[in-house]
Amino acid sequence: LIKIMSALAEAMYKLTDMIIRFAPYGVFAIMAWVSGKYGFVVLLPLIKVVAGVYIACLIHMFVFMGGAVSIIAKLKPFNFFRAITDAQMVAFSTTSSSGTLPVTMECAQKNLGVSNSVSSFVLPLGATINMDGTALYQGVCAIFVANAYGVDLTFAHYLTIIFTATLASIGTAGVPGAGLIMLSLILNSVGLPME
Repeated sequence: LIKIMSALAEAMYKLTDMIIRFAPYGVFAIMAWVSGKYGFVVLLPLIKVVAGVYIACLIHMFVFMGGAVSIIAKLKPFNFFRAITDAQMVAFSTTSSSGTLPVTMECAQKNLGVSNSVSSFVLPLGATINMDGTALYQGVCAIFVANAYGVDLTFAHYLTIIFTATLASIGTAGVPGAGLIMLSLILNSVGLPME
């Protein structure tokens, strides 16, 4: 039974990997259609949100994760990030922690020397409950919505956003766009309009 389940899991990882490799082309096609129909101007207000999310993710990746890798794992951050470059590229292009899982497992095993049993347990668990990018995205989007509607947020609102974004990211599915659905929870928690 274990061999059958392992074989099915490997087949699903391979299928997911193939689908995820086509995802960037689909995203490009959607963006091209939106730009063609409504004009490029419709995308310009989102530059602040995109820039905010990327800056927050870069700070998180290099400062916090790089620090953790250096202090806890006793690895050089540069070597670690170089070893997981393939997984980062797939994650960047698909925005899916679950879709990136097969490549992440391959990088961990081949490039970092992590055993199959450890990576098969830790990485799927981490892809499910350690979704820092989703929490960052939801926080930045909530602040963007507040600014767009002219709502002044208090310190208590910011704490509520941090707390609910963290909890929501734990329960969010690891598929593209799922964080947007969970954003409704954060917006409601601080009284921001859903529109």
